[in-house]
Amino acid sequence: MRTWLAVGAAGAVLVSMMMAATATAQPRRGVVESAGVTLDSFSVSPTIGYPGGPLVLDVAVHNGRPVAEPQLMVMVGAAGLLTSARREIPAMTTSHIGIDDPGGLGGPNLCSPRDYAIQINGAGVNAPNNTISQTYRVSPTCAFKTQIVIQEDQAAPDRVDAWHQSHMYLSAFTIHTEPSCTSALTVTVTIANQTRDVGHHLQVALVTPTGELKRSAPFDLPAGVFAANGTLQRMGSVTLGIPDVNVIGSNKVNAKLVDPAGKVTTEIYDPGISLMVTPHCTLGVHRL
Repeated sequence: MRTWLAVGAAGAVLVSMMMAATATAQPRRGVVESAGVTLDSFSVSPTIGYPGGPLVLDVAVHNGRPVAEPQLMVMVGAAGLLTSARREIPAMTTSHIGIDDPGGLGGPNLCSPRDYAIQINGAGVNAPNNTISQTYRVSPTCAFKTQIVIQEDQAAPDRVDAWHQSHMYLSAFTIHTEPSCTSALTVTVTIANQTRDVGHHLQVALVTPTGELKRSAPFDLPAGVFAANGTLQRMGSVTLGIPDVNVIGSNKVNAKLVDPAGKVTTEIYDPGISLMVTPHCTLGVHRL
């Protein structure tokens, strides 16, 4: 028998519950049956290649008695949230309770352990006060794959050259230090200027769909050098680093050249530079 519960992402107690007859019907072979109901195991999935987000939890409860446990209360807590249900545990079986945790180790908490408090209570529970309380910790080990994507690279070179003319723009974006759970991202950017104007107090902003992560220190971008006939002889250029960018929980980071003063905004061209961040985590579970 399997029961599915849902841990709410914003304090909801019980989202949904449905019953399915998928329990282990026979006693476990080679195991001496206990005289009561016990907490058999706790597991999560997926455990390999976890990208963050929803987790499926499994609480296994074993009834070693020759009679069913008709009114077992099962409670699961995570980060202050609580899901509970009463259910019957057939005699001499191990029953599983499936729990959907829609938040899981998601967002900025991807690298942080998450604790789940399990409590089962019933007349047949083999423990003081007929209650078993146990906490399990899910701990991630993560690596991050990064990829730089530039939209204008999909266009023909002559079109790109035309877009760059008479504009200021990000001309290069490189990763200096890859992100990890213990170290932040560091990038190096180069800004080019094919105009006659100096860009005063410009900045490079790293932004996500939900907000801005970090900005570079303000800098002045030299003007381009032009011949008497108006031909560009040398672009103005600045290269700078942006350290300590926390990208945990961000799958896409866009690099933007910004003009806080608004004096050369119309001369800024956006080549569409993005950093794609893909986490790959392995989850371990142990009892506290």
